[in-house]
Amino acid sequence: MKSLLSILLLSLFVAGFMYAKGTYSAEVPLVINEFMASNSSEIRDPQGEYDDWIEIYNYGNDAIDIGGLYLTDNLSAPAKWRIPEGKPGVATIPAGGYLLIWADSDIADSGLHASFKLSASGEEIGLFDIDGITLIDSVIFNEQTADISYGRYPDAGDNLRFFGVPSPGRQNNNAYLGEVSEVEFSHRRGFYEAPFFVMIATETKDAVIYYTLDGSDPYYFQVARGGRYQVGTVYTNPIVIDKTTCLRAKAVKPGWKTTNGAAQTYIFLDDVITQDRQATLEAGFPSSWGGTSPDYGMDRDVIGQNREDLFGGIYSATIRDDLKSIPTMSIVMKIDDMFGDDGIYTNSTQHGASWERPASVELFYPDGREGFQVSCGIRIQGGYFRQHSGTKKHSFRLLFKGVYGPTKLQYPLFGKDAAESFETIVLRAGANDGYSWSSARYTEQYTRDEFGRELQRATGNASAHGIFVHLYINGIY
Repeated sequence: MKSLLSILLLSLFVAGFMYAKGTYSAEVPLVINEFMASNSSEIRDPQGEYDDWIEIYNYGNDAIDIGGLYLTDNLSAPAKWRIPEGKPGVATIPAGGYLLIWADSDIADSGLHASFKLSASGEEIGLFDIDGITLIDSVIFNEQTADISYGRYPDAGDNLRFFGVPSPGRQNNNAYLGEVSEVEFSHRRGFYEAPFFVMIATETKDAVIYYTLDGSDPYYFQVARGGRYQVGTVYTNPIVIDKTTCLRAKAVKPGWKTTNGAAQTYIFLDDVITQDRQATLEAGFPSSWGGTSPDYGMDRDVIGQNREDLFGGIYSATIRDDLKSIPTMSIVMKIDDMFGDDGIYTNSTQHGASWERPASVELFYPDGREGFQVSCGIRIQGGYFRQHSGTKKHSFRLLFKGVYGPTKLQYPLFGKDAAESFETIVLRAGANDGYSWSSARYTEQYTRDEFGRELQRATGNASAHGIFVHLYINGIY
């Protein structure tokens, strides 16, 4: 009897040990419970970095050592990364417990670091058993938002939700009830000559649409003297557009994940060719860049107060066609973030992430080809020509990193023979094309460097790609 009891106990011990190490069965009580594919400020890994993370939840009654199992971001390649074996102190998940795995490709770091990163534009995650074949759990996801996690609600449930308050290593709570659909506009961005009415809509029932016409985010709370107030106007009726206008809109519903927002820039060229200092001041632009006199709008040498140029009418006769001869790019953002006392343009010689601001950027073509609108970060770019004394026309860098919108811009900006996915783009002012701003501004065609790059490629050498665009900032040329 004693011998039989010993055999039974031994059998139970072996079975329990094998179960803890994972079996060739899809019934292992593990799920991919929560993850974050764009971690910019939520939680740091043991090395102090804000990296993507994946939470595994054990909903069973026994502790499980997941060493030897596989984790992947490609379900067709299940054995992409094997969770290290022989480290039960790191890889064991207690019953009803959670385990974080950092998806940062830093496999040499201490802790559990997968050999891949997650894409905030959407992909898949799979947990496979020790045979590298049997699927235990998987999640397929679409575009993610910075510092908002995604996962199961409730824990180990079948419903996938966004979480406004991420809970790595804890029970999932504060789930959004859904995601608000993006807003849609009755009129596309582009060039117009006659006034019209714009209607804005969203497919999400009972969502409220907020909009702005001054470039600021359509829905956020701003702290000012006397309290906290909300920026943005509730959309109730069609909006009249009778001049150059930058319209931003966002749909909001309590308990639901808010949209990133969208923008449409409507350009009336009769406005553009008469833009001068007074027009920009009336539009809310500051009269000084920290003590430097600003330079806004159309060059008076090209179009004067009476819509005539200083060169016998050679420019004024074709200016409208000229402004539609190449693509147009529109930067729309809070004016103070660009030109205010703490704005990046006013402080153009400053560097680093602290001098980055959120913006909406649009590209559109005169012939109606499909362009893009994207939310991103923007900084001043360059060296010597950051200084207002060098030139008042500075370069910009656009950054796509998941904080304001997507982690990458997916668009064939430079044609089919160039890259179509970008983490950053430089809007180059071309100051280096002339040796002296004071004299070269009258003769420089701004084509030298781009011609050189195209010549490099034409002769079979590697070189950067570029295009020319007309650039507007909050509707000002």
